Amino acid sequence: MIQDKIALLMEETGCERGEAELALEMCGYQVEEAVKAIGRLLRNIVVLKAKFLHSEQSQYGLFLVVLNLFLLVVGCLMDIFSAIVVVVPLIAPMGEAFGVDPVHLGVIFLANLELGYLTPPVGMNLFLSSYRFRRPLSEICRAVGPPLLLLGAGVLLITYFPALTTALPALLGR
Repeated sequence: MIQDKIALLMEETGCERGEAELALEMCGYQVEEAVKAIGRLLRNIVVLKAKFLHSEQSQYGLFLVVLNLFLLVVGCLMDIFSAIVVVVPLIAPMGEAFGVDPVHLGVIFLANLELGYLTPPVGMNLFLSSYRFRRPLSEICRAVGPPLLLLGAGVLLITYFPALTTALPALLGR
């Protein structure tokens, strides 16, 4: 019975299964109410997206700044492979909405995560280096300072000059 309502709602509105289930649950399993609710939600999402993406000033640069800061924190706290699995599905649609090339977004993602891996005081590579070389963490943090500044400059260049990451794929026909 519920599966039929979900199928009907998906057919009527063109929404995905999870969205249909959520809308039905929110509306007390009344299909008519769920159809109206999905329509209102989609209209509200379109209006908010239009207001956000087409404002007077471009949000592209702000998105890149926030993305860099967020990915730096993620790189400090998470393993790169775990971050890819958890964060990429969240960031990829946002990057697409802001018009960031997927290859460029991937390079920004990996560069920021690696930078986070080296950022004191919680970068994971610092702890691994301290253990491996049998040196105190404070000594490792001091030693990583100058290279960290160079890597940070590289991340900024990669982020704000997309041709650095997209020129070669473009030449190869991507």
